[in-house]
Amino acid sequence: MNIIIPGGADFVGRNLVRVLASENYDMEKITVLDKNEKKLDYVKRYGMKALHADLAEKQGWYDEFNGKRSGYQPCSSDFVSQYRIIL
Repeated sequence: MNIIIPGGADFVGRNLVRVLASENYDMEKITVLDKNEKKLDYVKRYGMKALHADLAEKQGWYDEFNGKRSGYQPCSSDFVSQYRIIL
């Protein structure tokens, strides 16, 4: 299962990332979204995908998860079953 953590480079998200790493989650299946590019360096060291994106803006993150960039299949009706979104 893939996991998306919006705001994952902020206080709660950073601690969640640290806990997921300590629990041996497959870090390649976790994507962190955050609008603060400098803070993303912290989560990148855990080996997960870190995407600089502002969820208020449709560009960037929307294209990423709709298959317009490499590595993701287009969203389908079962998007929710493919990803667990942790808010």
